[in-house]
Amino acid sequence: MKMMKAVLVMALVLALATPALAELKLNGYYRVQGTAQNSTDTWDWDVADDAPTTTFVDQRLRMMLTNQFNDSVKLVYFGEVDTPWGLSSKGNIGGGGKLGADAVNLETKQVYLNFLTAGWDFTVGIQNMGDNVAAIVFDNDVAGITAKTKMGAAGLTLRYAKLDENDVQTHLANTWNDSDMYAAQTSFTLSDTARLGADVFWFDNNGNDTEELYVSANGDFNFGPANLTGFVLYGSQDGDQPGALDGDNWMASAQILTKLGNGNISLRAIYYDDASNLDDVLFTNDHGTAFQFYGEGLMIFLTDVYYNNGTQGGLYKHATGAGHGLSALTMKGNMGFADGYYLRYAAGSFMANDDTSATGFKREGEYMGTEVDLMVGKTFNEKIDLSLRGAYAFLGEFFDDNVNGDPDDAWKAVAMINVAY
Repeated sequence: MKMMKAVLVMALVLALATPALAELKLNGYYRVQGTAQNSTDTWDWDVADDAPTTTFVDQRLRMMLTNQFNDSVKLVYFGEVDTPWGLSSKGNIGGGGKLGADAVNLETKQVYLNFLTAGWDFTVGIQNMGDNVAAIVFDNDVAGITAKTKMGAAGLTLRYAKLDENDVQTHLANTWNDSDMYAAQTSFTLSDTARLGADVFWFDNNGNDTEELYVSANGDFNFGPANLTGFVLYGSQDGDQPGALDGDNWMASAQILTKLGNGNISLRAIYYDDASNLDDVLFTNDHGTAFQFYGEGLMIFLTDVYYNNGTQGGLYKHATGAGHGLSALTMKGNMGFADGYYLRYAAGSFMANDDTSATGFKREGEYMGTEVDLMVGKTFNEKIDLSLRGAYAFLGEFFDDNVNGDPDDAWKAVAMINVAY
């Protein structure tokens, strides 16, 4: 109640201070999920022999308040309130989801100014910045500046972000020791049915004298009833300190989508090259980006798109994060029915390219497993989306070792209420 009063007061103050022709808009979502699963890890999915079942109820409210002063200027505040039932707030001030509930738990995700001038679109402040390669390089909220422009059929986006001020290790005496990100993203519309693009991301980590460069090309092509998208990504890291990582690697993915009945279906292929040593292990969430391939409908091997708190998936990282490489094929689809009912389904099969890791650890085999997912739901009262979804992953011999033994197959079931506004 106190939190809602604070939001209403903030909205009222902004409304009173807004010129007569300005527009004030509040949008976001409310989501509550009851989850049962056999993973105790609270971030990426883990496996175990005789894995215990964990259950929890998770709740999230997101609110984006936009003050549109005129056609060229707007100010945005984006907040989030996480209150997993029975747990304290993230700030550990007050009850949060515990008995009594009152808490200091409003998180600021974004706050920025957006304005148009001289053919450019500028965003200044804490904002979301992302790549065009399935969130593998970067997709996160960060403080910085984005500038966008169009030149005929070409588009250009320039980005700068301050990742860490005074990011220095204790044994170094650098006077310039920040961690910064610079990016340039382009797109070229070749025709009504073809588009090409490219990304360049450069991370300058002065605290440990390490530089990272990621270069990618992407495309989007329409062939009548089918749409083909894909990308190729190359990454390198160069460190000057003794023992620093110094290597490179690459990966690629392609997806084809087509209509099927009253819905659509798509197939995606994913490939990560394996690494011969730790220097060549890249694309492993080094920049706080943990939502790779979140749109594929898989909750265990890839990222659960509805993740709030708890385990978000990411079982495939057991291979890519250790240098085994990865080859995967995924499928997803959806169907809509009368009276607001819908069905979504997905499946994926995953295999390491090499059973030996970059450090020489040898797995029992390369086959990681196959996952199947199903989601059924209904939208009623125009806003309330009620659904049940489940996932089951048949694990392969890749996970059989002297640490995990013979781990149980992985599963997850979720009942969800989602209200977008």
